[in-house]
Amino acid sequence: QQPSSSFPVVQTHHAHALAILRSAGCTANVIEAGAQAKLVRKVLAARPGGPPPKDQMREATRRALTLIARAKGSGVLPPNGSAEHALLYAYSAALRAANAIDFDDMVLVATEALRRGLCTRRPPAHLLLDEAQDTSASQLQLLELLAPPGQVTHRPTLRRPLPSTLPAPCPPPVSAS
Repeated sequence: QQPSSSFPVVQTHHAHALAILRSAGCTANVIEAGAQAKLVRKVLAARPGGPPPKDQMREATRRALTLIARAKGSGVLPPNGSAEHALLYAYSAALRAANAIDFDDMVLVATEALRRGLCTRRPPAHLLLDEAQDTSASQLQLLELLAPPGQVTHRPTLRRPLPSTLPAPCPPPVSAS
């Protein structure tokens, strides 16, 4: 049942990003955290040097997931030729082969779809940014494109202060170079 138009629509930025992607014609599947970890383990196992020892796979997977999220969220990619760059490239290739995107890609691709005008979405009347200190540069770019100026409320957690500077903008998703 559709909500009454007199009530505001409440969505997470991920839900809003997914609606933008579908509106723009993107049909890729969004993989959940468990499937993402499984894909990373597969990529780690296929590396030229072979997989990490079985007792180190959990930690290697955690480190790889952190690397992927930081690179996509900040736009700071590992240097070309590094093992980290190769891992990120292999992971991106595995996603493409599976016609899938992860949550970080979902935000990046939705931002690009809005920038290019590939979808028409009614902008929200207001955005509440909860846990603002955990917001990546790519997420912030999406929110800035969605909301009219001055219509984003930052709500930091009381235990941690809001950063005094915002992250730098990020480039589009990882390319083949």
